[in-house]
Amino acid sequence: MGKTRLDIVAATFLVLVLIILGNVFVNINKDFYRDVEKRKSSKGYPANAEAIFVTNIQELLSASEERATFAIVTDSDNVKKTNYYSQLNGSEKIGKWSAVSVLFNRSLNGAYFDRMYIVELEDGHKVPILMMDGILDLSEDTVTLPLGEVKFLSKKPDYLIELNKKYELSEYVDEQWYVDASGKNVTIFQDFMVKAETLENTNWTIFGVGFVLYTIVSTIIIVKRRKKNKI
Repeated sequence: MGKTRLDIVAATFLVLVLIILGNVFVNINKDFYRDVEKRKSSKGYPANAEAIFVTNIQELLSASEERATFAIVTDSDNVKKTNYYSQLNGSEKIGKWSAVSVLFNRSLNGAYFDRMYIVELEDGHKVPILMMDGILDLSEDTVTLPLGEVKFLSKKPDYLIELNKKYELSEYVDEQWYVDASGKNVTIFQDFMVKAETLENTNWTIFGVGFVLYTIVSTIIIVKRRKKNKI
């Protein structure tokens, strides 16, 4: 049995890392969300002019009492990312993910995610909102979040308890609800899934080509060195 070439193992790892880092700059979510149809009441979609827009906790709660969907409007500085995600083409349970895990699953497993954000309203109340990851242009002064609705929970989940400790959520949240603006309904579209699959296949192709090229080139170099040393 031949010895394991440690240089190939190292090169394989390096190619994977480079692919994952390269995908930091690839955001199919944002491009897709920008082009999707605006609606008045469909959860996860961008809001059209007829939607209900809220800027403070009382407007949000009023919309919730009417069981209506609404879009939060706030300053972009008031939107904070957390490391809690829900994999839309997976279990869809909200859990804690590291940035590396999310990038790996996006790049090489074709996964796409909702992310939990903490949004501060104009009256200072902070609420958690689950929405498709990375779709907002936070370079703008004001942002409009996707259409969402309040999702009440039967018990206080660990992730809301943890987020409350870190961000001091509004007392109205009571660690038992969040705004559900999930992109699940948006990402069931075939053209989005094609984009996600294309990204995954492209990354694997880059990995395969990089692995084969390195193996061939390095092997040729090693053989030539051995022949030279024998002379």
